[in-house]
Amino acid sequence: MLPKSRPPKDSARPSLGRRNRERVTLGRDDTFLTGALPGFACLTVNRDFRCLCHLKLRILLMQLLRERTMDILAVQRALKAQGFDPGPLDGIWGRLTAAAVKAFQRKNGLPVGLLTPETERAILTNAPTQLQQTGLVWYDEAMRLMGTAERPGPANNPVILDWAEDLDLAYGDDDIPWCGLFVAHCIGSMLQDEALPNGPLGARNWLKFGRQSRPALGAVLVFWRVARDSWQGHVGFYAGEDNDTLKVLGGNQSNRVSYARISKSRLLGARWPKTASTVGYGPIVDDLGGMATGGSEA
Repeated sequence: MLPKSRPPKDSARPSLGRRNRERVTLGRDDTFLTGALPGFACLTVNRDFRCLCHLKLRILLMQLLRERTMDILAVQRALKAQGFDPGPLDGIWGRLTAAAVKAFQRKNGLPVGLLTPETERAILTNAPTQLQQTGLVWYDEAMRLMGTAERPGPANNPVILDWAEDLDLAYGDDDIPWCGLFVAHCIGSMLQDEALPNGPLGARNWLKFGRQSRPALGAVLVFWRVARDSWQGHVGFYAGEDNDTLKVLGGNQSNRVSYARISKSRLLGARWPKTASTVGYGPIVDDLGGMATGGSEA
């Protein structure tokens, strides 16, 4: 038997690495099919990109996939706002999102099947305006990300991992507490001249951020966890309060971006960005009806 022929060494395709390969896992079977990318209607992409032989084309495709992830996240949020359950708000095209799109198409008399440009426009156009802009750009970004969740098991939400990559932070698994990463993304992406604290992934490091502040809308709140003198903590944004608790908009609260109610006795400090001239308004009285105190935060 003749040995299998191998391509010349200099023609071997360079690897994009495990991290980038995982970022293109947009479907349950690691394949994203028709309708995913404009201009690539019949393209099938597998995990190691064997179907693509040119590095520049692969880089272009990675950029398109990243942009498309954000598009899908917007579609998921719009579907959920209209009563169609797309599953986790993670920018991933999975079975639940596909089923929600088809349900929307049936209800609105659209051809049932792919997420066509016509369907996408209809979903986004029909979505109610849920978020009122506050003028605090970092807090508006936090509200925009409401519902973003980590993925169960060994999988990771690429949206969360991209926050770390954009800030050049070493972070590779959304099972690692990401409350500090969420705050760093909101402030770092919206206030580009604002200095982040050293080690922004550590919640208590945010006590050295910006300048001291009173609790006010958009202020960074730092809490202790386990014990006041431990190293553990939690960080998020002030959203309101009642007599005993603070309403906190933060990441990694029950494994997603959400509101949580945290006892005022756990507050270590409130901070405000130095580059934001005016401290937000507050206190904001909120009876927080139906919200559980504490919850899972890290």
